[in-house]
Amino acid sequence: MEKLFPAYTGNEPYVFVCYAHEDSEIVYPEIVWLREQGTNLWYDEGISAGENWRGAIGDSLLGSSHVLFYISKRSLKSDHCNREINLALDEGKAIVPVYLDDIELTTDLKVGLNRVHALHRDQDASYHQHLLNALGQSTSAVEPPPIRHTQDTGQENQPRQKISPGNASKLIYAVAGLLVAFGAAAIYLFTLPIEQSANLTTNVRVPLQLDGWEDWKLGNNPTPSIVFSPDGKTIVYVARNAVGTSSLRVRHLDVIETIELAGTEGAKQPFFSPDSRWVGYFDAGLMKRISLSGGTPPSIITNVDIQTYGASWGPDDRIYYAEGRSGLKSILVSGGNPLVATQLGVAEFGESHRMPHHVPDHQVLLLSIFIGGPQIKHEIWALNLATGKRRYLIDGLAPTYIDSGHIVYAKADIGTDRPREVIQGSLWAVPFDPGSMILTGPELSIQNAVAGREGNAFAVSRSGTLIYLPMQGQTIGELVLLEPSGSRILAQGPLFEHPQISNDGKSIAVTVTEEGEIPSILIYDIESGASRQFSTGARFPLWSPDDQSITYTRAGVGLINQQLDGSEPVETVVPHQSMIVPDAWINQGMTLLYHAIISGRDYSAYSFSLESGNEPREIFTPGSVLMSITTDERWAAVCSMPNGIEVGSFPDMTFVASATDSGCAPHWGNDDKRLYYQDFNKLWAVGVEIKEGIVFGKRELIAELGYPGISLFDIDKNGRIVFARHKDTAPKPPILMMNWMSILE
Repeated sequence: MEKLFPAYTGNEPYVFVCYAHEDSEIVYPEIVWLREQGTNLWYDEGISAGENWRGAIGDSLLGSSHVLFYISKRSLKSDHCNREINLALDEGKAIVPVYLDDIELTTDLKVGLNRVHALHRDQDASYHQHLLNALGQSTSAVEPPPIRHTQDTGQENQPRQKISPGNASKLIYAVAGLLVAFGAAAIYLFTLPIEQSANLTTNVRVPLQLDGWEDWKLGNNPTPSIVFSPDGKTIVYVARNAVGTSSLRVRHLDVIETIELAGTEGAKQPFFSPDSRWVGYFDAGLMKRISLSGGTPPSIITNVDIQTYGASWGPDDRIYYAEGRSGLKSILVSGGNPLVATQLGVAEFGESHRMPHHVPDHQVLLLSIFIGGPQIKHEIWALNLATGKRRYLIDGLAPTYIDSGHIVYAKADIGTDRPREVIQGSLWAVPFDPGSMILTGPELSIQNAVAGREGNAFAVSRSGTLIYLPMQGQTIGELVLLEPSGSRILAQGPLFEHPQISNDGKSIAVTVTEEGEIPSILIYDIESGASRQFSTGARFPLWSPDDQSITYTRAGVGLINQQLDGSEPVETVVPHQSMIVPDAWINQGMTLLYHAIISGRDYSAYSFSLESGNEPREIFTPGSVLMSITTDERWAAVCSMPNGIEVGSFPDMTFVASATDSGCAPHWGNDDKRLYYQDFNKLWAVGVEIKEGIVFGKRELIAELGYPGISLFDIDKNGRIVFARHKDTAPKPPILMMNWMSILE
């Protein structure tokens, strides 16, 4: 059949059409009609003669807003259709399946499409209206005609059960609020008829505006930064303002606006009380709570140590929480002394217990256990609070128990060697019996291509309403050199981390990671732009004072020193099986400063003298990491978690002053009169004057880094700054997903 119009090639949103050519007589009139309704369409008419047709199809699919998949016996047998739909599923595309035949999906497509509401062209009396709605093209505010259902008896057009007036009004109220907030054109997939079976199975996906939600990018902490209230009516999340300060914001699902909870500056990792009236959170070494209704300032529950990894508020007003690399603790909301809830097991590379979740109406706590070492992973365990018995359940993290009797959780989709700030994952559910603490069925896929550390950018209510952030498209890395004359991009493509300028200012050593590959260190020549690979399986390069060698980290081995010209064997300077990072060479290259995790504790700073050959010496208190030393080696700037940047006399640190109350990765400027540091995803500088005391000036924004990371910049003696910047090519809004639980039945 002759193609009737050219494929769309403009810059507006468009629909990618996937179909079998044998179905052209049905599909072509359909897409002509869609085009007449104002829908932009790309189909294989858009491939020019001589063009790489696979590349053209792939690029067009990835650029589309929706994928319209016409399902028939012919399309299911088509290799092209199967490749296209699997690519769409992998990329988290909004897929609109339309059945042309009454046919069962293949096994692989069932896994990906069983959570997506499909349209039946010959069985739906309002098919064309619903198709427009699904493609986001509906411009009418009136309720679409009801869907014709087939009952379990096998007879069509049976009378439909209606949901109760109370439930109907709640649905209308919630949906109306969403429609007012976004407009009909903003709905990704909206096919919920108000009048249908009491057992709602239609999946509803709505883009949700959550201004300032950025903490999902904080890849070195997998704890989710968004939480549902137990009653399912409210979302609380961590937002960042223009200067990077965090606070808690509230979004009630039946209204448009988000509300900032006053007094929560610096907040992270929120959690709800069982009655949905209070929100607990962590802030600079404190656990706090605040009323959801506002009006009163936050109150302090207890002090916490350094890094925290989530909390859960039980019905007996006891809060279970995770801090540092340790077991779980618990404390009453009214205060008192914390109790030990879990003890660490014996693991070769250390472990820590994280992200506790109390199972409602049971003395059972779910938790994630982080296992370190070369193959980093998270495991989900169940703990009987009455007996102390603990049971392994499944690999994954951030477990949440829902009323259907399932655990919803996230797990990584790709290898753990990719930089932490851009690891994505997928969401899963598995049936669980709290009484026996046993999984009672197989795990089921809910949603793939979810953003955050292993897919942690999600929250789910007890009733099953889910919000998640889709993977944000391809993440582009840029290596940027900032000079007095301006900035220039030295390299683009891979993901960069921990760039270090050589002492002579001619080269940059940087950790790079291509997708699916292990990290390696590349060396860039600043003048020519040429690059060469220095070492694979390596991170965190540090130049020797003479620029003849580089010290770096190799996972599971320790700190390695390697000559640039290969004239000497590779040397292990400090053996270490856990996380270790070199910070500076001092004493004319005879003493190495580094920070590491020792015996399962939190990070501490150490010095190691090549002259004495003695054991490494701990020089700062635990939690002080990422050191930078002044040129005269008399002053040190350290990241003191959770207190921000501190400056003190070196090496005794007897005189200490606080430079900032947040941020990390300090670097002295070329004249030791400015201190540069990262605060979330921004690079800042603050003036420093050291005389009888230490005086800090006003901080200045230097650059946007895109994603936060461990260390993304360096400064040379001429004041030039090199920094790594990460950005998404296709930002996407959070998605509210309702009634997806039909896949669990």
